Amino acid sequence: MSKTALLPTVTAVRMVWAMSGKFSNDAPSQTMATYVEDVLKGIEEQAPQISDDERSYVTSAVATMKASLRSIDVVYKGRDLNFKENEKLRSAYLESVKESLDFGNKAQDFLKSLPAMTIAGAGGACSDKCVNGRFHRGILPSNLMEN
Repeated sequence: MSKTALLPTVTAVRMVWAMSGKFSNDAPSQTMATYVEDVLKGIEEQAPQISDDERSYVTSAVATMKASLRSIDVVYKGRDLNFKENEKLRSAYLESVKESLDFGNKAQDFLKSLPAMTIAGAGGACSDKCVNGRFHRGILPSNLMEN
């Protein structure tokens, strides 16, 4: 078969690309996709009237176009899914960074309060020894650290 009058190859490729607009959220792309689908139906209806070869070619070309459109749909959905998964991963990573920063700030606060906790702990040990009666036996609180 040498040529087709109804559906040249370049036109078929452009039509598939235009029909992929129905996967988009863009209203003009969706409108164009609907328009091109209607044109393609018209071409399918005209093909048997021209010749058997034209009908055979158009039938095969339309089947190929629809298969290509399904492949584009799979790629589009896969890409969209990848974007969603990447967004979830990015959010989880940012949450992890925030938690690390919060932990770092809490650790710095803890380290800053260590001297006060040490003094309070030593004071608690002193009062414990004083309560146990050692203070009454002549041991002064200032000498407790030596014992």
